Amino acid sequence: MPKKIWTAWFQGWDDAPDIVKMNLTRWATLNPGWEVELLDLADAEELLAGTDVVIDALTPMALSDIVRLKLLTDLGGVWVDATLYPCWPLDAWLPQVLDEGFFLFKNGQQPDAVPNWFLASEPGHLISARWWADTERLWSRPRRPLGFREEWPDDVPWTPAEPDSDAGLVSYLWTMDLFHRRRRTDPEFAAVEARIPLVEEDLMWLMAGLIVSSQDTVEALAEICAHTPVQKLGWRGTGWPVAALATLGIGTP
Repeated sequence: MPKKIWTAWFQGWDDAPDIVKMNLTRWATLNPGWEVELLDLADAEELLAGTDVVIDALTPMALSDIVRLKLLTDLGGVWVDATLYPCWPLDAWLPQVLDEGFFLFKNGQQPDAVPNWFLASEPGHLISARWWADTERLWSRPRRPLGFREEWPDDVPWTPAEPDSDAGLVSYLWTMDLFHRRRRTDPEFAAVEARIPLVEEDLMWLMAGLIVSSQDTVEALAEICAHTPVQKLGWRGTGWPVAALATLGIGTP
């Protein structure tokens, strides 16, 4: 798999929140043998220019979800959300879970949860390619994705995202909908996905929980980082302990 780390911030890197800039610095510091590729809006538009995707009404989040699948299908590597905090170097843990050529975190208690904030893929991998194919079909016609925490309108019947539907409104979790549909209807896809090791995604939210509840002592943060490869943070609000996180020791598997 190419040693490339892809991430995006379509609102402009110069104006990105401090937590995002700190994460990027840490990804580069922990992974000196990897290239960190920072994508902006112009990069996304260029990448999708030769596809059927209609980007006019897309939110930054939906655009990011689309771009990551196109990139991994074409070029491979690792996608990380700009709010994903690395605890361990990739070379210290990723090879051990990448036998299938594709990796994503899973939730053993909620198998329908399909987090896409960290994805690793060989170029052209079956999961990336088929997930992307469904994505391109879904967004080949104008649709509006629901925004973060936006509720589904009462006067519109809810349906999961379907690549060939006529629905003009799409769930915020449309990437999960497409993954579920593909897993349900494509035995080969389902078989490959089933062989991906289970690494519990809910453990990757522990740090955010401590920070939100104001229990984020340096010792507590370090303890979490010692036992998990990454932690999913956020960018909204001003309570992120950027200075403490920037100097936190490197964990080991």
